[in-house]
Amino acid sequence: MSIILEESIHAWMATNQTLREQTTERATERFFAVFDHTETAIQARLDRATTSARDEVFAALTADAVLDSLPSAPTTAGAREALRSRWLSLNPAWDLPLPVTSPGLSSARLAIAAAVGSLLGMTVLGGLLNLGLGVRGLGMLIGGPGGAALAMYAVGRLTESKALRRMLKTLLGVAWTADLLGAASFGLAPRT
Repeated sequence: MSIILEESIHAWMATNQTLREQTTERATERFFAVFDHTETAIQARLDRATTSARDEVFAALTADAVLDSLPSAPTTAGAREALRSRWLSLNPAWDLPLPVTSPGLSSARLAIAAAVGSLLGMTVLGGLLNLGLGVRGLGMLIGGPGGAALAMYAVGRLTESKALRRMLKTLLGVAWTADLLGAASFGLAPRT
């Protein structure tokens, strides 16, 4: 029995492909119509958007033309309403989680990271290939995009990991202290 029912469902889905696509598009539009472009997704707006999309799908899939296309179509208006109410009661709730919001990197920080990484990559790889093979231009050509990619990856990882940020701050603090002590030992420290 379940094989016959599954085949009927597949046949109905194949004949109503455009209806399914249009319903999906309309439900998606109704879902996002609740949100403004500038505001964050709070739970009340998400629930309202989910309800709006669910109502659109319910209205599209229980329209009279769709119910008439079922293999055992309801013949009376009472039977159609009973089918609609049963479908609505059996339909599980759409519990959508809030989108994950995390502080993103500003475009200025990404641009600076890419520029610094590009310069470092060109310098390091260009210098290495110049010393090893005598082809500085090739090293710079490969090192620029590679350095930019690595720098942007490193900045992305730094925003995700507190341990990496702490380690970098410690290393920078130690380097700054050593630089200050080195300058003081040569008599270059500012006099107070």
